[in-house]
Amino acid sequence: MGYGVFTVKLNVSQQLKLPGIAGTAHIVEPIKSIDFGGRIVEFASPADITAEYVYDGKGFTVDGSFSALLSSVCARCDENFDEPFSFDFSERFVKEVSDADEEMYTYNGDTIDLSVMIQDNILLNLPMRSLCREECKGKCPRCGCNLNLTQCSCECSDVDSDESASKGPFAGLMKLLTDDKEV
Repeated sequence: MGYGVFTVKLNVSQQLKLPGIAGTAHIVEPIKSIDFGGRIVEFASPADITAEYVYDGKGFTVDGSFSALLSSVCARCDENFDEPFSFDFSERFVKEVSDADEEMYTYNGDTIDLSVMIQDNILLNLPMRSLCREECKGKCPRCGCNLNLTQCSCECSDVDSDESASKGPFAGLMKLLTDDKEV
């Protein structure tokens, strides 16, 4: 997995001279797609990042928020849609990372590069599945039509009915659940 979806750097030269004084940044930056284990994560809008950073003499604490629109595909109906995506972050940046500080990020000179930290947080906060809307009806398992747009005449369009379950591709598995035998 390569990093480099964008470059977001903070100039912290003033804060290094004046510990305890907060710096702020507001960054709007286009973001490239991310290949995450075969899943391509694409964005429909630039990233909007706000950050506040404070130097305490040993390192920086960076607090902020990220928001953008994900280009998503609905897990039920397989339609494309733009999904609001946001998260808050609070991370620590130090000059050098020791074994005890593995969960911290590093900075060089008078610049903090937020790129790796932002990408890590994007991947940690991705939704497991996306729905175009909570009441999405999905697709007919038999003919594949989008049930949000049309009602098909397939017998299996009512997925919850016992009759359609007994005729479906998993009917054999359903029989195992109804038998009183120990498996």
